[in-house]
Amino acid sequence: MVSANATREHGRLRAQAMLLRDTRAEAGDMTDADWATIESMLHQSYQSLSHVVSSVPLRQAGREWRGGHRLVEQGAATSSQQGGSLG
Repeated sequence: MVSANATREHGRLRAQAMLLRDTRAEAGDMTDADWATIESMLHQSYQSLSHVVSSVPLRQAGREWRGGHRLVEQGAATSSQQGGSLG
């Protein structure tokens, strides 16, 4: 599981990018430089999130991950929590 604190930088950068866009658009002042700044902020944001997510082990607390779906406790069931089969 990823903690909210670990994703704080991602959220801060996204919020700043949205605020810049909204403020400039409302004033009718959007420039190419603003878009470049927003793009850079979003890129940094996604890099931060990617780093946090990639550092989480696939196997945690007795739970197993397969194909992007979290499975219930090992041995307790054979289907994913999203309703698919393990096939």
